[in-house]
Amino acid sequence: MKKTRSKIRVHCIRKNKTYSIHELSELLRVHRNTVRQWMKKGMPRMDHQRPVLIYGEEAKAFLQAQKKLRKKSCDFDQIYCFRCREPKKTMGNMVDLEPRNHKTFTLVGLCSSCESPVRKIQSIKDFKNILITFDISKQQIERLSGCLSPSLKCYLEEKGKS
Repeated sequence: MKKTRSKIRVHCIRKNKTYSIHELSELLRVHRNTVRQWMKKGMPRMDHQRPVLIYGEEAKAFLQAQKKLRKKSCDFDQIYCFRCREPKKTMGNMVDLEPRNHKTFTLVGLCSSCESPVRKIQSIKDFKNILITFDISKQQIERLSGCLSPSLKCYLEEKGKS
């Protein structure tokens, strides 16, 4: 079974402190070799003597910069595909809408490359732009034009009348 990747706890690093490789790896809950790989990628260290010491401020800046490099923003007509690991357009630009609450809904479609399901949460304020951008069936629009949050009370009142 593949181990899931956890977030690196950058907020735990103190700016005015120096860390050894072992201390930094324990603090961030990563393996010592991971810290060594970061150093090969360019994480600055104090000097080239042993023990290897790393400034907390520089380690924090390096890890935050690495995180920014990994981030990929989606255009309005794209949804992030977790299998492809990048923003992709939906197959045929078709999506279904699933209401979440009175403020948001979910766009559901298929990735144009790998055909895996993709989802994106959107605000109800963007509804007009979504109608222009994506191909949505009329049944979906009619279903959404009513009440976004159906009430159980209506169902119970109808049952009580019969």
